[in-house]
Amino acid sequence: MNNIMELLTGFEENAARLYDKAALKFKDDPVLNKFLSTLADDERTHRDYLVKASGLLRKRIPGRVVAIDGSTIERVKEVLKAQERIMDGERFSKAALFDFIVANEFSEWNDLFLYAVNVAKNDCAEFIPALVTTQKHKRFIERFIESRPDLQGQLKTLTGC
Repeated sequence: MNNIMELLTGFEENAARLYDKAALKFKDDPVLNKFLSTLADDERTHRDYLVKASGLLRKRIPGRVVAIDGSTIERVKEVLKAQERIMDGERFSKAALFDFIVANEFSEWNDLFLYAVNVAKNDCAEFIPALVTTQKHKRFIERFIESRPDLQGQLKTLTGC
């Protein structure tokens, strides 16, 4: 359980760092900059939930297992590495940024986060707010994308329509 929690914590830290980096790249667009800064803060909140979950679960139920196969972990790591390479490239654009956001926020990685927090919630009711926060985070992203005509391609990716 602890290895998985550490891995997920690292994913959340990486996402926060990438959102902070993107916010700097789009500092001339105050609305987008604020949106990205909020996402970075949300990722740090997710990380904090995972750190807390790991500590509580270690104390309350030693030996609890959350099993995630190695190939899933490697896929998530590869996606994050590829996204960072794109973000560091000269041709990084708003469209590429939102492809990254949709890929991250609606991916296996967040399913893993929810799985881990659900396991924690079953034994530690303190984690129910983490699930609510995660849903608000996703809805915040969806509403932002819906509000921007230039992001309709990403909206189609989210809705499948």
